Amino acid sequence: MSFWRRFRGEEEEELPPPVVRRPRTEVEVPSPKPEVPTRGKTGKAAEEASLLGTGLHWEGALSGRGKVRIEGSFKGVLRVKGEVVVGPNGRVEAEEVEALTVIVEGYVQTPVVRARHVVLKRTCHLIGNIVTTTLEAESGSYLKGQVQMEENLRFSWEASEETGMGGAPSPSSEGGTSAHREEAGSPEAQEGKQAEESAMASSAQADANLL
Repeated sequence: MSFWRRFRGEEEEELPPPVVRRPRTEVEVPSPKPEVPTRGKTGKAAEEASLLGTGLHWEGALSGRGKVRIEGSFKGVLRVKGEVVVGPNGRVEAEEVEALTVIVEGYVQTPVVRARHVVLKRTCHLIGNIVTTTLEAESGSYLKGQVQMEENLRFSWEASEETGMGGAPSPSSEGGTSAHREEAGSPEAQEGKQAEESAMASSAQADANLL
């Protein structure tokens, strides 16, 4: 428009002064903090479960502390100071199942399941007796056996720990136990020792007379 006005001899319209834009100040964005694993009521991070995967077979005794999840096949004795989970595809044929918590989603056949907390999911198929303090059974779960509820449940590892704190009497520095030392110092032992010494002295005197 200003060009055509100059051509026509018209005065150029004054333009408004240019707007000066100030540069934006850069704001430093703090970097995200690394994720910290959530802690439970006990203050410990969630433990990862030891997994017996699908297609795997284990036969023998399994014992220890922690969490075990079975998706394969297990046969033997199962004693875990923690949680045992038998997945939907898991199959367990055990002489005994003993744990703090037992969650059954698959097939379990055992004479007895001993746990403070037993959960039977709707896909559960359990053949065996249950000894527990708390039992949860979903609709559709199958149980063939008896349930015995206990107020206080003791486990085999507790008896082992108590026995391990005792122990047999330790040998003395003389090579025997305190019971052996008392026997050696008894009046009967002293009389026997004196009789043996007198017999040896008589034998020595007889040999001297022959010479």
